[in-house]
Amino acid sequence: MIMSPELIAEFFEDVGVKKQCPACDAEGWIVPPDTEGDGTGVLRFRADGNDKDKLKSGLTYVYVICRNCGFIRPHTRAQIVRWVRAREEAGSAERREA
Repeated sequence: MIMSPELIAEFFEDVGVKKQCPACDAEGWIVPPDTEGDGTGVLRFRADGNDKDKLKSGLTYVYVICRNCGFIRPHTRAQIVRWVRAREEAGSAERREA
């Protein structure tokens, strides 16, 4: 699933992510460009720190950067995917009821 800036912003808004930076209290975030071919602002890390295999396993994050101080805020990609799937399932259920 591609993580676009619009999808990330919609997720943050829907689940109530605070807009203020926890480091400087400024509002305004940059979503970095696609670095691994999976969408905007996606990073993968292995718990053992082995960069060679970082794309094969480990945790995947979507991150945003504060426009004011550069603070990097990560969010697990899996949580956004669950949110998208739940919305899709709710939409399918509504269409079946109509």
